[in-house]
Amino acid sequence: MIHVVQDCLAAGVPMAGLLLDGEFGRDAAVTFSREHQIPVLIRAKANMTVQFEGESLTLGALSRQFPPERCHLYAEFGWRVRRLLVAREVGGFDVLIVWRKLHGEWTRFFLFSTFGGDVTVRSLLRAWKARWGIEVIHRFFKQNLGLGRCHCRTIQAQENWVWCVVEAFHAVLRVRREGPGMTWRAAQRQAAQHAEKYVLTDLEQDGPLLDAA
Repeated sequence: MIHVVQDCLAAGVPMAGLLLDGEFGRDAAVTFSREHQIPVLIRAKANMTVQFEGESLTLGALSRQFPPERCHLYAEFGWRVRRLLVAREVGGFDVLIVWRKLHGEWTRFFLFSTFGGDVTVRSLLRAWKARWGIEVIHRFFKQNLGLGRCHCRTIQAQENWVWCVVEAFHAVLRVRREGPGMTWRAAQRQAAQHAEKYVLTDLEQDGPLLDAA
């Protein structure tokens, strides 16, 4: 991840911050954030040990000190959240204890953030929710539209493949807008039929020119 971000920075890509999953929740990410002044918001594991008010404890243990009733309700999400300043050897950062109800029971997950205090908890939660939406679309791309199936080795070919996948996704969206309530699978079939008809129609129109050639 760090190498990818460094390549993007070298190419002049502006970055307001990074949203990363738990696999990147290591001290190296915090160090990288400090060195390059790029804030990060990362899902943290419950067994991560931090220093809080002079005590060393895991995030799981910390969450027991701040059950849902001690956390602020963010009605926009239906989540209860507590933002705490903690520390590790790499320095201090914020931890968000996020409680949400699943099947009627409160469950918690953790985010750690190196964003400044001027960035509100609501803004961080909105960013995290948007990230999950991207994951859902990415999964749809992979499972239904063939993203990742291109065996070409050139960058241009890979970019062309991704472009086709995104265009296919927009075609499915158009069908769903025209037929509210239609399932993704049904919309995908209809979009494919439209595409096939379009391609065959173009071939028929080009037929005389090909014969003349």
